Amino acid sequence: MAMAEPSTGEPLHFDCVIQSIAESENLGAREKICYLGQGTFGIIKFKSGSSSRDFVIKKRIPFENRDTVVEWRSHMRDNLETGR
Repeated sequence: MAMAEPSTGEPLHFDCVIQSIAESENLGAREKICYLGQGTFGIIKFKSGSSSRDFVIKKRIPFENRDTVVEWRSHMRDNLETGR
């Protein structure tokens, strides 16, 4: 998976984006960076240490501009569909 770098549109590895956000945020106990969808990440906080079902979204972090189409993404999708 790749995300579009906001200022250049170049592809960034999904896990690298999560790591970068985690390094720039001050995560507390039971908090984690999570992909929320549509180019947005979030900081979620689990209500207990034993269950990953109950959590709240503490902060939304928009990363990709949903209105911007990057050419490399359609090329990557075509390659995945054809198995190349």
